[in-house]
Amino acid sequence: MYQGGSKDTGAIVGRVGGGNAGSLELNDAQDMVGAEESLVGFDENGNEVVISAFLNPGDGEVTWMPSYNLEESKNKTVAMSQMTSMLRDEDRNNLFEQAIMTAISAFIEKHQRRPVVLDIGCGTGLLSLFAAKHGAEYVFAVEMFDAMANIAQSVIQANGYSDKIIVINAKSTDIDQLPCEVDLIISELLDSALLGESCLPSHADAIRRFLKKDDTLTNTVNNPYAIADRIIPNRGEVFATLIESIEVQSMVRVDSVTNGREPFNVYRNDYARNCHGGWPMIPVHWEALEHRGAKKLSDSVPCLQVSFADTHHNIYFNMMTNPEMRATVPQTTNQLTVGNHPIKSFDTEILVKNDGVVHGLLFWWKTYLLSQSLNPMSTLFYSTEPGKQNWQDHWQQIVFPLPEAIPVRAGEILQLHVSHDDLSFWVNVVKVDPTILHHSISSSSSLSSIPSPVPSSTRTVGLKRNREEHNVRILQNMIPRYYEESIDQKHSCICGWHLLHGCYQLLSLNYYPFNKTWDNLFDSLLDQVLQSASIQWQQAASNGVKPAPTLILDTSDGSIFSITFALKLKKKMQALFPPQSLGSDDHSSPSVHFITKERKQFSGIFFSQLISANDLEDMVTVWDGNLDDLPGLLQMIVDGDTGNHENDDDEMNDDSVNSPTGIHDINHSDKVAVEIPPIPLVLHNCFSYQLQSLPVWEAISFYYQRIALQTFLSPTATILPGKAVVMALPLELLDLKKCHGLAHR
Repeated sequence: MYQGGSKDTGAIVGRVGGGNAGSLELNDAQDMVGAEESLVGFDENGNEVVISAFLNPGDGEVTWMPSYNLEESKNKTVAMSQMTSMLRDEDRNNLFEQAIMTAISAFIEKHQRRPVVLDIGCGTGLLSLFAAKHGAEYVFAVEMFDAMANIAQSVIQANGYSDKIIVINAKSTDIDQLPCEVDLIISELLDSALLGESCLPSHADAIRRFLKKDDTLTNTVNNPYAIADRIIPNRGEVFATLIESIEVQSMVRVDSVTNGREPFNVYRNDYARNCHGGWPMIPVHWEALEHRGAKKLSDSVPCLQVSFADTHHNIYFNMMTNPEMRATVPQTTNQLTVGNHPIKSFDTEILVKNDGVVHGLLFWWKTYLLSQSLNPMSTLFYSTEPGKQNWQDHWQQIVFPLPEAIPVRAGEILQLHVSHDDLSFWVNVVKVDPTILHHSISSSSSLSSIPSPVPSSTRTVGLKRNREEHNVRILQNMIPRYYEESIDQKHSCICGWHLLHGCYQLLSLNYYPFNKTWDNLFDSLLDQVLQSASIQWQQAASNGVKPAPTLILDTSDGSIFSITFALKLKKKMQALFPPQSLGSDDHSSPSVHFITKERKQFSGIFFSQLISANDLEDMVTVWDGNLDDLPGLLQMIVDGDTGNHENDDDEMNDDSVNSPTGIHDINHSDKVAVEIPPIPLVLHNCFSYQLQSLPVWEAISFYYQRIALQTFLSPTATILPGKAVVMALPLELLDLKKCHGLAHR
């Protein structure tokens, strides 16, 4: 409901979609969001309704229930946001107040009247109050989130400015017309990656449609700062640092998921091996990451600049015509359009200071609140550089994990190709060959006359590069896979892992101690499982009936327990029994079959293909989690039909399986049904796609699932894990009060 950043998944973008975006079906929305969130929609009568999650005691699944008590749910959502941290950030608040006061004073002095101000995304109304306090004639405070708009209205009334500030509960881009044109635009639509709360398109739209334009205020060649003087914040720049961190690498790496486990093929097909997607911009506190072993391998260098005072966000034109931006522009810049989305890009070289392995990039930004004409020394800026501001939690640094680590030596040079659209930026990194670098420098032309991009004290290496066609070809030769289509296009996940797992879930999958603990446990269970299978096989043989396989149930989301355990068992059984006897029609050896639960359709398809890639179709079957379907599925398995009938198509699509689970409906009327044996072993990873932020809920969910499965289990069934203990510990955390609690205290 409140679409803020997620520290669990690495998603940072705040506002998504546009005014013309289509509606989302409730079932799809429920499947996409975490259980800690709430959904707001409309019932069949057009009444607004809030949908909240709870655990169903009957089966342990996340269930969504409607409620018409919107105030309670919305207030809860506001409390979960970063508003308290923002309101307690004295650096932020003092800088914005000083900038607003300066801009209003300059306007009054120049035009001899008070300005009308537009505050986009007003939140609690703090910036609107600053504008009214320092001389605005009126303020239009626009806030799209209705619970926050109600709070803003109360705050404004309590401070006695109801006659000056008009709260408008809407998205600024959805407003057809304001009561009048405005003279100044202010906002704080900034996230940890600078662009994710749509500051660029929101400002551009407001400047084009709402900002007053006449002979004295229009931006012209002779008066290039007229618009820039009336926009807060004015511009921003992003800085990058090379870092070494195994933790960061483990947030995106797939091939190391096998660390500490039984080796298995992690790729669903050969095409998936070429995946370079899944590079989320992950919010971090650098000090905490550094404490866990991360280290910097370079100084910070500017790699991206944007203007928030641009009607078309044409960065290239802006920097060529605006000297205050041109003075610190990264070494080259370029603009193109992909579809209807403008893409801008920058190339910057970065000098390696220390030997090591580059696992990712650390980004932080600096936002200048005023134009240089109003603030010539550019002293009014906010920086998220580690240690430069008072500690807070609403803006953090960002790490960008590289798809492949790059070993480096001090003195080497890496090139950063940074591209951005309206809401995000992404990076390609290559190590520069000195001979290619020399060739590129000697052939530079169009941008070689641009003044030095940054002061000499912070310049990277001062090497200018152009972006003509021959230089792009040089980069393609250096590392072709980055440039198969366009060096400016985002890389998407084709392996499936990054689409299904957030960065912190991948980190846990790569955690060696956890993996090794379970792997050792599976080793200890091998004999127990084989003994159970042998007894079951011998009893069937003595009774002259077809033996049923020993069944093992894995009830986690996204679990690879079934695959790794099945591979161990397969290897052991091949050693104990002749390979030709395994799976033969005369049932001359015991068999074991795993049922792994995947409730999401995409996840079911992915794991079905992963099972096939590891040649385990005869040992592992995917189940969609529906308890009503479980008896029929188990009957199919014991009758000898695993249901894993995949097409040869390598693409992950709905045609590769005929149901979300990979199970087919097959008529067994011509077969004699085999009795379903009780399940002797249940595994659970205590992970659910929708409960990642609620670990206690995950444990309770498994408890409910365990009860629901009771009729399928052996009286002596082994349940792993067998119990959960919730621990509590008192601690002192001085910064905690800066992020939570009542803001005025």
